[in-house]
Parts: sequence; structure tokens; C-alpha cells
Amino acid sequence: MYIEDYIKDILAKNGISIKEAAEVLGYAEQSLRNKFTRHSISLHDLVMISCLTGSKLGIFKDGWIEVSKGIEPEFVFEPREFLSIKDFERLTEFRNKRENRIDFPMWVEKLMPGLFSTTGKTLEDIQRVCDAKRSEGSTIISSANFKQDIEICGKNHIEAAKWLTEKNLNVSANDEALNYMACAKFYDVFICCVN
Repeated sequence: MYIEDYIKDILAKNGISIKEAAEVLGYAEQSLRNKFTRHSISLHDLVMISCLTGSKLGIFKDGWIEVSKGIEPEFVFEPREFLSIKDFERLTEFRNKRENRIDFPMWVEKLMPGLFSTTGKTLEDIQRVCDAKRSEGSTIISSANFKQDIEICGKNHIEAAKWLTEKNLNVSANDEALNYMACAKFYDVFICCVN
């Protein structure tokens, strides 16, 4: 496994998109993707990603060792020794933003209890519609207020994603949800959260 594959995996397990990781590292999203392709991840990038995901980065005396064997690393990278004040500011901003985000499914259920049972559609019905729309194409965008990313499925997914990205700048959770409903109708797309 390449280190880039591990990074993508650990970011996904922590619910962090490549776009979010790139912003925290101080790169454009495409620049980080290029680093993955070229295998040019730096030590600075690794330390930042370990901070971002709550992981520890270390060197073991005998090379690659299973951590489960209980062998302590010879050297553990301490973020304060490698990162600038700007790096810590980006990390702090990301953490604060993430901590204040709302869980979308829980928010919908609180706002509209029994929504799915009152519409006459089962979760399976909704999943079928989503899958059919997804087969036409889809785009994933970051939410302004919710922990989950948002997937826009349907023929017009690119235009819908652009419209939503512009509309959702600095909006409340209520307004963001209203934008999703308007977008779904206007662009004939299906919008769902990505777990």
C-alpha cells in the first residue's frame, strides 16, 4: 500500500474530504490530488494529516512493524516542532468548524419527525430513486452547516452543484435545507447526504 492510499483511507474513515484536507494543508484540492498521483507527499503533509485525523506519526527502529506487537516508536513527530502558526490556525479553524456542524439526518428527524412515514415512501423506495438518479451522474459538495457531504444526483448535477455552492455561502442550516429542496425541484436532481 502506498502512503497516499493510507492517507485517503484514514481521511475517509474520519469523514474528511480531499477538498477539506487540501484547505487545511494550505493547498488547492487539485494540488493535493496531484501530490497523491506523483507520490510527492512531504513530511510536513504527513504531520498535518496526522493532526487532522488525530493520528500519531512515528519512526520505528526495525522499519515497518505492526503496532499491535506493542513496540514503541523510536521517534514520534511532535506537531509543534514541524508546524507553523499558520498551520495551527488552519487546523484550529477546521476543528472548530467541524465541531459546530450538525448531523443532517438527526436534524431532519428533529425538525420533521416521521417525515418518511408520512410521505408514504419507505427508505427502500427513496434509495431506488437515488440509485436511478445517481446512474445519470453525481457530484459531491461540502455542506455549509452539516457534518456530511452532500451528493447531487441526476442529469443536471453539475449545474445544480454550482448553484448550491453559490447559494449556501454563509447561510443557516434552515436556509441550506431549503436551498436543497429548491434545487431538487428546479434542476430535477435527487439530493442526499454522504455518510
